[in-house]
Amino acid sequence: MNKEQKYAVEHLWFIFGNAGPKYTKGNHEFLRCKLEDKPGAEHYQPSEECVKAYEQVMAGNYSCLHPKVQEALQQMVAEREHWEKVAGVESLEKEAAEKEPEPDDKQI
Repeated sequence: MNKEQKYAVEHLWFIFGNAGPKYTKGNHEFLRCKLEDKPGAEHYQPSEECVKAYEQVMAGNYSCLHPKVQEALQQMVAEREHWEKVAGVESLEKEAAEKEPEPDDKQI
């Protein structure tokens, strides 16, 4: 689970778990297991709506969340993509530098 997915699932927690408006014990335990990366989450029989919302956020679709949360997630994704791009450029530059032959001091 990446940073954005964890943030999104934590916000699902406020809807389906932790005494949220769509709380059930099954939803609560399902999301807790997912957040803590524990097996057996489906054992708790979460609602179809909770499972669908979880699957949506794991696929990068945050439409089931509050607009402010969606906005924060979009910013997080943009920032991650920016830094991945910067890191990719740096690693490509490093790779190119490693491939360049050392100048031969004997040649003039």
